[in-house]
Amino acid sequence: MAGLIVVGSSNTDLVIRVERLPREGETILGEELKIFYGGKGANQAVAAKKGGADVLFVTKLGKDSYGENYKKNLIRLGISPSGIMFDDKAPSGIALIAIDMEGRNQIVVSPGANSRLLPKDIDNIQDKFYSRRVLLLQLEIPLETVEHSLKIARSLSVKTILNPAPARSLSDKIMKNVDIITPNESELEVLTGKDVKDLKRAEKEFIKERGIKYNHYPRGEGRTLNQQGCDKTLSSLQG
Repeated sequence: MAGLIVVGSSNTDLVIRVERLPREGETILGEELKIFYGGKGANQAVAAKKGGADVLFVTKLGKDSYGENYKKNLIRLGISPSGIMFDDKAPSGIALIAIDMEGRNQIVVSPGANSRLLPKDIDNIQDKFYSRRVLLLQLEIPLETVEHSLKIARSLSVKTILNPAPARSLSDKIMKNVDIITPNESELEVLTGKDVKDLKRAEKEFIKERGIKYNHYPRGEGRTLNQQGCDKTLSSLQG
């Protein structure tokens, strides 16, 4: 499998299961707190690693217990610590999640150090792009960092894959350096600014308008690259 670099977010998920979700202003009791390691960037990196890829994960954590524990977890999963950075001024990214017995949830995310992963940080590890064939990105880090990472990858002929989640409007400066984009239906609506009724037609028009060379489109609401499987997409880039 191709060597790849993932630039993206890391969040510690603090999860409490409840009988029902609280109403506005209401305090309720839940079950025992569970801690999970998430973030769209980390999820991509771990999924690719499990799929057999040689992965470098570039992310930023806070200098706190959440950050230290997150780093230990990534190392345990076989992710090199060479791309992990720490920020002196911001805490680690945290997601507070309440889930009821039917699987419905309420989520609040504090991005913390994720929002301080800046272009200058990418410049500091630019030499690591040379040994990679694929760049994976999402949108839980600053858009200026996404744009800068794509620009570097394009200059080095590194293929680029963008998971446009959470959904945000993207500039031509970003899109011109994307080879593969993986929106679901709601994300495609944000990208196009249109109500998507004919998926195939909307997809083709979007690719033509924005100049994307390839497309890997996860059918179904809320499905992402790692859920669809990194292997098939990355394998298609081997040739």
